[in-house]
Amino acid sequence: MKGRLNLASRPFRNEALPNLLFVFGLVLAMALSVLHGVHLRWLLGDTSSALHQQLAAQQAELQALRREVQAVRAPAPEVAKLLEWRAVKDLVDRATFSWTLLLSRLEAVLPPGLRLVAITPRVAAGQVQLELTAIARTREDGFDFARALQEQGSFKNVYPSGVEASPRGEEFTLVMVYSPPEARR
Repeated sequence: MKGRLNLASRPFRNEALPNLLFVFGLVLAMALSVLHGVHLRWLLGDTSSALHQQLAAQQAELQALRREVQAVRAPAPEVAKLLEWRAVKDLVDRATFSWTLLLSRLEAVLPPGLRLVAITPRVAAGQVQLELTAIARTREDGFDFARALQEQGSFKNVYPSGVEASPRGEEFTLVMVYSPPEARR
């Protein structure tokens, strides 16, 4: 009986071939990467460097324009001129205020038991604020009118600023912001 005698603690395995194949694959992958890089450089040629130069030139031009913009700041207008222009703008806003449209909007929501006594518009910063004084038979009629105005859409932030009993009935003072449809566009 002839047997093999193995005195090693582990059996011997010949791993030279797998190691050789791994190293060969690694060298092949590196060679292909280098070849790919050379081919890519050949395809791009001078286009890449020309684009980089053009980009650098545009960035320099952008920086020069930014410096020029900072150097040429518009002078601040005088306070007196600003106040004068604001007064002119308020006059124009008042002149373009449509009483007909406002009265038609109010007529649409005016309940039968209520009479309007005074309408005071104030135009400030492009916003029309109204103060309405109305005489109602009962307080409920006045509050119903305030709710109807709020639900109408052209009137926002409707709230009573005063309610007083008078010999003619309940006198309501309502404050609101009025935004007609053409102003909301």
